[in-house]
Amino acid sequence: KPLVELKTVVIDAGHGGKDSGAVSDGVYESHTNLTLANLIKNELLSIGANVIMTRTDDSYMTAAERLDVIYNAEPDLVISVHRNSGSANGYGSYYFNPFSFRAATHILDATVKSKTYRSNSGVLWHYFFLNRTNVCPSVLTENGYINDSKDLKNMQNADHQVTCAKATVKGIVDYFISQHA
Repeated sequence: KPLVELKTVVIDAGHGGKDSGAVSDGVYESHTNLTLANLIKNELLSIGANVIMTRTDDSYMTAAERLDVIYNAEPDLVISVHRNSGSANGYGSYYFNPFSFRAATHILDATVKSKTYRSNSGVLWHYFFLNRTNVCPSVLTENGYINDSKDLKNMQNADHQVTCAKATVKGIVDYFISQHA
């Protein structure tokens, strides 16, 4: 616990407001992102971390406004919470800068061990905007495919989402511990 108490984590709930992200069966990615981001926030707060959210309601933020939050917070880690859309299912952990790879790997490993998703795409490099910050490690998580019926059902299941949040936080803690190993 003392290790995490010294850490600041920015959580970005992807999309919001006029930018709903993907939509499936009337469910908006932006809403499910905010729900999961808040669960992650609560888990981190419960172990003493300092948490800053880029958004706390269904409001629109530009990428530049999100970066301003990150730069002003001077965090130890950024997590951007998203849902995917496409012809697959499962979980993905994305990074851009090489110094973010370890964080992305720990978060993926903890999520895979939690068995909350049927499959995963592994740790992948991608040019996502928020991942390009050089302030600290930044990981974008794709937490299920909103257009996959089983993933969508899980996104709407409160217990499943708590399990996802706990897995993400376990990965974050494991990452911070690895920094001191």
